[in-house]
Amino acid sequence: MEKDDKSYSHKLKGKFVDDRNSILQIGEFRIDLSDGEIPKDIIAGDFIEVSVSRFDIY
Repeated sequence: MEKDDKSYSHKLKGKFVDDRNSILQIGEFRIDLSDGEIPKDIIAGDFIEVSVSRFDIY
């Protein structure tokens, strides 16, 4: 995970573990990417990098 110094955006790198529900796994964390547009050629098991405008932990 890398944070942009000038904004709240982050680059996340992880394993796309569930293509039906758009779940990215980074270590023990599972992140829901269903609000984004995932290209159809990315499938479960692929490693991907995504940019998010803000990353909040609840």
